[in-house]
Amino acid sequence: MTSRLGLEFINMNGQFIIRPVNGFDQLIAVPSDITAIAGKNLGNYDLAILTRFANLEFLDLSGCEDITDDGLEKLASLSSLKVLKLAACEKVTDNGLRHLARISTLEEIDLSFCSLISSEGVAHFTQLPSLKSLNLNWCYRINDTALITLSHCSTIEALSLWSCEDITDKGVACISQLPQLLELELPEFAHITDNGLTLLACNALSLQRLRLANLVITDFGLKELANLTTLKKLILSHCKNITLKGVDSLREALPSCEITIDNIGVDIKG
Repeated sequence: MTSRLGLEFINMNGQFIIRPVNGFDQLIAVPSDITAIAGKNLGNYDLAILTRFANLEFLDLSGCEDITDDGLEKLASLSSLKVLKLAACEKVTDNGLRHLARISTLEEIDLSFCSLISSEGVAHFTQLPSLKSLNLNWCYRINDTALITLSHCSTIEALSLWSCEDITDKGVACISQLPQLLELELPEFAHITDNGLTLLACNALSLQRLRLANLVITDFGLKELANLTTLKKLILSHCKNITLKGVDSLREALPSCEITIDNIGVDIKG
């Protein structure tokens, strides 16, 4: 629904959110006590206006392609912000993440498709005392070094790493040490083997959701996951060395876990 002021009212997961459709002109019309904004067509100049929203907790700037590191510096004064979505803000770099580290209230950050960020930028997140969820999907420069750093963010509960292909068993070993990790989506086509799954199964004992796609893992690694007794959801996609026999064995070991499979290997051993 769009009002006469050009403000789009949307419902996102039961939360009332105002979306300024055309940037500055509509942004200044938003009530100053609003707690959630989903921006559209916003640039750095528009972000300066956001400082008037002292109660802002949720900010979605996904797809705002003109936002740069200078714009993120303007967000640092949002002292109540908990959720920040910057998906496909492709001009954001590691320097911009330095500014986000000043927002100590941040709990959830989405940086998917921000392909200029690297392990150096992610290191700033160790300064966030309440960070729970981090989405780094399609951030191609993220590697084991980033995961070594993130292993010190003890509050992280959910981590998504789609297409971060430079991650290896070494990185998996590091994040498996996160004491509150509940959800993990590992990158497809990465150099992650049964050894990585073994380490994950030994350490990530609170894990509830795991995604594995296009990896060279085998039934041996799958068997190790039986140690994850809290696991509720396992997604296996295009893991050609996994067999139906291996999946059935894991289902027997973890009867409370929902296992979904897509295009895995064929069990020729019967």
